Amino acid sequence: LRNLRWLNVQYNKLKSLPPAIGKLIRLERLHCGNNELTALPLEIGALVELEEHPFLLRQFRKLVKGHQGLGGHSVSLGTILP
Repeated sequence: LRNLRWLNVQYNKLKSLPPAIGKLIRLERLHCGNNELTALPLEIGALVELEEHPFLLRQFRKLVKGHQGLGGHSVSLGTILP
């Protein structure tokens, strides 16, 4: 799965994404709308190939850098979204 480029998990009532998502290093598009996500795992910051929602990803990556070493496993979407 490391070479997976697109992942669509929309409309699945997901409450979270697993930290293992950070291992999908070639992922370009992640469609996870219409779920019940309240946070994203810090590991998603490693997905440098992601093209969707560049503004949100930039904000998320800034937050990830600020949380590294603090022992947290996720960042609340409320800190990213207006």
